[in-house]
Amino acid sequence: MNDLAKSAEQGKRRKRRVLRPITVDTSRANTSQEAVRMAIKQLGSRWKEVPSRLLKYSCDVYWYHGGAPFCEHREDPPNKGKVNKFPGMRDILDKASLSCTLDRMMALFPNEYDFYPRSWTLPEQCESFVSEATAACKRKKSSKHKKCYIFKPADSSEGNGIHLLRTPEEIVSKLRVYTKPAIVQEYISDPALVENKKFDLRVYAVLSSIDPLKFYFCKEGMARFCTEEYQQPTFKNLHHVYMHLTNYSLNKTNDSYVHTDDVNTGSKRTMTSVFEDLRAEGHDVDALAADIEDIVCKTVIAITPQLKLHHHVEIGLTKSDLSCFQILGLDVLVASDMKPYLLECNAAPSLYVFHESAIMPGKVEVVPSPIDESIKLPLVIETLKLVCPRSTKRKSRAPMASQSKKDILNGAVSSLSLDDSFNDHPVSSDNDKESCLKKMCLSGEHQQLRIYERVSAVFIHLLGVRGGYTISASAFRKLTRVCKICSSKFTTADSDILFINTANKWSGVNSGSATTGLCFGAFVEAMRTIASRKYPSLQPLERLEALLAVCEKELNLPRSY
Repeated sequence: MNDLAKSAEQGKRRKRRVLRPITVDTSRANTSQEAVRMAIKQLGSRWKEVPSRLLKYSCDVYWYHGGAPFCEHREDPPNKGKVNKFPGMRDILDKASLSCTLDRMMALFPNEYDFYPRSWTLPEQCESFVSEATAACKRKKSSKHKKCYIFKPADSSEGNGIHLLRTPEEIVSKLRVYTKPAIVQEYISDPALVENKKFDLRVYAVLSSIDPLKFYFCKEGMARFCTEEYQQPTFKNLHHVYMHLTNYSLNKTNDSYVHTDDVNTGSKRTMTSVFEDLRAEGHDVDALAADIEDIVCKTVIAITPQLKLHHHVEIGLTKSDLSCFQILGLDVLVASDMKPYLLECNAAPSLYVFHESAIMPGKVEVVPSPIDESIKLPLVIETLKLVCPRSTKRKSRAPMASQSKKDILNGAVSSLSLDDSFNDHPVSSDNDKESCLKKMCLSGEHQQLRIYERVSAVFIHLLGVRGGYTISASAFRKLTRVCKICSSKFTTADSDILFINTANKWSGVNSGSATTGLCFGAFVEAMRTIASRKYPSLQPLERLEALLAVCEKELNLPRSY
C-alpha cells in the first residue's frame, strides 16, 4: 500500500507543470539597466533577464528608460505584461504642466495644497507675475532680504537652465532670449540646514494602479547636499550654484563634493540619517515624515485625472492587455520651520547606482556608489516583486474586446489590466527583509480631493470611442443639452461663446490642442465657469460638486472612485 502511494505521488510530481521563469526585458533600460540586473540577480534563479525579441511569448515585465514618452516604446509594442511607464506621465509631470495641475487643486483646496511654492507658468502668466512681484518688491524695499525667484525651463533636468533672479525685470529680460515654456517660483530662502549646508530630499513613490488608485511610499530616500555653506541670497551670491542648487549633476563637479561609502556622511546621504540629525537638534521628525507622506498622496491624487485620460486613449481604446506601473521621484525641500515643500516630481528619477568623477579633462572615473545602491536597489527589487503575479501561469481572462461600448464611453478602465494583474502582496519568503515600500491608504479627507477624477470621467465620456485629447464643440453642446445646463442664467449662446473663448485661450498653453477643441485643462476651466454661473451662492468646491452631480445623473455615469 505504501509503495502504491509513493508511486502515485511520484506520478503527480512528474505531471506537475514546471513554472516557466519570470522574464524581464531590460534591453531599453539605459542607465537603469544595471540596477534592474542587480535586482533580478538578488531575486533568485526563477527571475531571468531576457530581451523580448528572443521569446516566443510576451515578457512579464518591460523596463524602459524614462526619458522617452510612452508612445516611443511602441516600435515593437507588447500587448501583454507590465511596463514601467504610464502613458502621458512625462508630459503631466513637466514642470509647467505640474504647476498648472497643482494650481488647479489649490483653487479648490488652498489649505491642503499649500506645500507647493507660489509659481507662475511663462510666458502665459508673465503679466500676472510681474504685477505680483513688483508689488512684493515695493513692500520689501526696506527689508535687507528681498524676495528671490528661481527660473526653471519646463523641460530642463539636472539643474540645466536654472537661475536665481531678484527682480521682475530680470525675468522679463530672460524671456526675451528664452521663448520656450518655463516656470518661475518664489525661492525658499530659509531652508533647514545640516552642517550649515542646504539639502533637499528625493523621495520615491511607486504607482501600481490608477483604477482603483494604488500606490506605495518608499521608506528610504536620498538627501542631496549643496557643496558650499548656505547664505541668504544676495546680488553677490545669486550665481553661486553650489550654494543654492542641490542637484547632484551640478555639485559632483565641485572639488568640495564628498563621495563616501558611509551613508550617514558626504554629499549624498540617506533620508533617515538626515532625519536623525534633525531629531538631535530637537525637531519633530515624526511630524515631518508624516507631512512628506501627505505630499506624496496629494500629488498622486492631483495627477490621476489626467493619467486616466491618457490611459483611456493610449491603452483602453486599443483593447490592449498591457498593465502599467511607474516609479516617481519627488523632490522635497524642508524649510527651517520643518515645513516640507514640493519642488518638482520626476517621471523618470535616476536609478543609476554609480558615481562619476572627472579625474582629468575628458576622462571620467566610474565607481560604485554604496549610498545609491542602498536606496535604489531595494526600491527596484520591491517594485518587481510588487508587480509580479503570484504565478506566471496564464489565467483565463475575458478579452478586452468584450468590454461593452457603454463601459468605453463612460471611460471605464479594465480592472484586469490595471488591478488584478498586480499582486498586492509581493512574493516573499521567510528570509526576506521587511519591504521598503509602504502601501498608502487614502483617508476620508484625501478622498474629497479626488473631485477632478469625476470631471475626467465626464470628459472621457464626451470623447467617446474616437480617441484624441480634445472634445469638439458639438460634444460640448451635447453636454449642456443632455444635462439641462442651459437656462436664463446660462444660455446656449453663452455656452458657445464659452467654448470658443476657452479653446482659444488654451490653444497657446497646450500645443497638443487645437482652437476647435477643449483639452482637459480647458474643459476643467469651462466646467468651473458654468458652475459659478449656475450656482453663484455656493463656494467654489460646492459649485463644482453640484454641477458634477447633475452631469453624472443625466449621463448615467458611475462615481469614478
